[in-house]
Amino acid sequence: MEDVDRISDLPDSILTYILSFLSTKEAVGTSILSSRWRYIFTLVPNLHFDLVDDLCHKNLESCILHIKSFISFFDKPLSLHETSLDRFHLKCGEMVHGPRVYSWISTAVRRGVKHLDISISPDQFTSPGIMFTCRSLTTLKLDFTCSVLDVPRGVPFPNLKTLHLNHDCRLMLDTPNLAYFKYGNLVIAGHPLENLKSMNSAFIQSAFSNFRNYATALFRGISNVHSLVLTYNSLKSSCEYADLLINVKWSSSMDKGLEILLSSSPELEKLACHQEVLSKLPEKVVYCLLSKLKVMEILGFRNDKDVIEKA
Repeated sequence: MEDVDRISDLPDSILTYILSFLSTKEAVGTSILSSRWRYIFTLVPNLHFDLVDDLCHKNLESCILHIKSFISFFDKPLSLHETSLDRFHLKCGEMVHGPRVYSWISTAVRRGVKHLDISISPDQFTSPGIMFTCRSLTTLKLDFTCSVLDVPRGVPFPNLKTLHLNHDCRLMLDTPNLAYFKYGNLVIAGHPLENLKSMNSAFIQSAFSNFRNYATALFRGISNVHSLVLTYNSLKSSCEYADLLINVKWSSSMDKGLEILLSSSPELEKLACHQEVLSKLPEKVVYCLLSKLKVMEILGFRNDKDVIEKA
């Protein structure tokens, strides 16, 4: 009995759905199966490229060959892809020149990408202006190591719900539907985020040091969040608006920063912190929380009489 290829007889929509569970490299590889599969991968709404992981454990000669192959491979699905994009992930460090990365990002934006995740570190890179006209974005994750992201003032992202930034940047974004904000490394210079009434949680991992104005602007922008995770070890320069905080999770092992924050947060209703930090808090700080604090979560709890008494 002759074998029948029933899978290839399936409609494009089902084949595309099947390929969406594969990596982009694997999806493109199916193009050699038969003429039926040659361009099916171009209909997949997700593109994921990670050159950094691909280069792990390779010697210099292999790396050079792989980078050339990567660039050639990357150009193929992007040039053929004509449908709208749901997700576009690019991680290539400093191995690809800025102009080519610029072109790739621009192509993704023109495809109406919804989730954009970019991690690069070229010596010279100018963010494509088209990226900040992409009103379809719901998730934006940017890690431009060794680069300064200079965003035009008042850029509207009406549908953006998740924003991750990990670089030095100057920005003023209008994000009326932003629900989650994660920020790490260096400072947000210049202008703060705007229109954050919908935000309910934030994660801040930064060392503001001498940048008091930038820190104050950032905390003012996120003052309405219901959940705030901090890993910053000194809040002396950023507690001007801490009295608006309601829910705080303290991830640092530094108790002094938490002491400063709590002393400036009379409206705090929920607090989560490690036991060793709580045990070092002065009694005066604990008492100032009694009026509004409703829930306390002790992380890494061990049977400790002093901690139990404070809780």
